[in-house]
Amino acid sequence: MLAELRRKYRAVGGRIRHTAGKWTPTYLVMIEFVDFDRANEWYDSAEYAALKARRPVAVQTDAIIFEGLS
Repeated sequence: MLAELRRKYRAVGGRIRHTAGKWTPTYLVMIEFVDFDRANEWYDSAEYAALKARRPVAVQTDAIIFEGLS
């Protein structure tokens, strides 16, 4: 599924330095998609729905989809 949507993993894990605000993540995964619509297509897909359903039992998650600049 991810390969079809032309994505690239940009960050998985690694050190985090919290500098401001209330969000204090301990582990990050950043996936780059070719555009905002492809990211939403992946998140709303039937293939990903099964993984989303299991996520709350395995980990506490905060997630966002954002459109960035190149």
